Formats: sequence, C-alpha cells, structure tokens
Amino acid sequence: MIRHRIAALTLALPLLLSVAATAQELLPGNPPVVLPPLGPEVRQAERDAARAAEQTARRKDEVRTPETAAGRENPGLDYDVTTGIQQRQLEQGLRR
Repeated sequence: MIRHRIAALTLALPLLLSVAATAQELLPGNPPVVLPPLGPEVRQAERDAARAAEQTARRKDEVRTPETAAGRENPGLDYDVTTGIQQRQLEQGLRR
C-alpha cells in the first residue's frame, strides 16, 4: 500500500512541476503593450531621420581633398599669409 503511494507520487511529481512551469510561461506577470498605429506623418519623419543619418555617415566617409580643404579653412591663414607673418617676426627679432 505504501509502495503504491510512493510510486504514484514519484510519477505525479514531475508532471505537476511541468504543469506549473507551463502555466508560468502562459501567464506572464506584465500584460503586453499595444501601441496605436503610426500615422503617415510619423512614418515620414522616421524616413527623413533615417535619410539624414545616412547622409551624415556618407559625409564622414568622404575623403578630404586639398580642394575641399582649402575652401573650408580660414583664408586668412593661407600659406602665403603665414609665411609673411613668420618672415616679419624674424625681421623684427633681428633688428633688436
């Protein structure tokens, strides 16, 4: 008699544990979040943001050439200007 109870508990225990684990998977603690559908304005804004990010990445990948670098730098710091400033400072230093 006792053997039958022990055998029944031994067989029923794994079954009860698997049912409890399955119930936890089916009944999560947090309910799912349902978002409202996006309007066409939001979708267009997301597309525009993606395009802007893509263009920024492309600009960073561009190789900086001397022609483009010269146009962006301060024209007051051109080679001739800096050389002239250095030459003037040298002449003033030699006069003293």
